[in-house]
Amino acid sequence: MLAIKLENPGLQTFNLGTGKSYSVEEIVNLIIKYYGKRTVVKYTNEYRPGEVLDTIADIRKISTVLKWSPSINIEKGLDALLEKG
Repeated sequence: MLAIKLENPGLQTFNLGTGKSYSVEEIVNLIIKYYGKRTVVKYTNEYRPGEVLDTIADIRKISTVLKWSPSINIEKGLDALLEKG
């Protein structure tokens, strides 16, 4: 909705995220915490050819152009997602 307010928006792409990388282990631990159950998680350290090992959303453009910044941290976002699931 912020892009609608731009004087001359054109076609632009914006990344949304926190600007921080999270490991699979961190996400798994947040999901376990949400459900309140313990489980055994097996990490194999086996990767598929071409698999991306780390990604971070670069939010500099959306922060500059639209003055946007994340308002929900990863824990609250996952809680909201799992609540709907």
